[in-house]
Amino acid sequence: GWPRAMSKWRKNLTEKNNDCLRLVKLGPEHIEEVRKALDTCARVGAQPWNADVNDYPGCMIDGDLKSGAAWGLFDGVGLVAYAVLDMNVDDEYGQVCGFDMSVSSATIHRLFTAGQAQGRGIGSHIVREMMHLAKERGAERMCIDIYGAAPVLVGFYTALGFEKIGSFRRDEVDGEFTLYSRKI
Repeated sequence: GWPRAMSKWRKNLTEKNNDCLRLVKLGPEHIEEVRKALDTCARVGAQPWNADVNDYPGCMIDGDLKSGAAWGLFDGVGLVAYAVLDMNVDDEYGQVCGFDMSVSSATIHRLFTAGQAQGRGIGSHIVREMMHLAKERGAERMCIDIYGAAPVLVGFYTALGFEKIGSFRRDEVDGEFTLYSRKI
């Protein structure tokens, strides 16, 4: 019917518009572009994140860029998405009942899509890119964790095939995280 046809048309349009995206391994020289993109993300209210160096995730960006684990998607205008690919899992994942620490896994941290790029399929694109890179490097499973109750993020990741494993806490943060994973 009509809704399915519109959905297919939008998917095709999104894929065509995303054909010009370039995946780039980011380094310290990208700091200003990352902070600018993160600031636009926070201004549209998509995530309660802050580019300020004293707030999360702004306080993590310098370390991410120096670690060699940060990746960005660029369109013809600038940085439109950011993610950190960690080829390990956080120690806290061992607290989650049913999580097998022996399976080779990678984790996506601090993924965001710049404000002007949201709703274009770019977030899904960078997740697929991170899964591809992780698989090339030997990972069998991709993990993400979500802080608090974030229905938009839960819907986003479950639409990409991630399944809820369970919850855990971190000593330095007041609140609960939910762990999601999927085979890659």
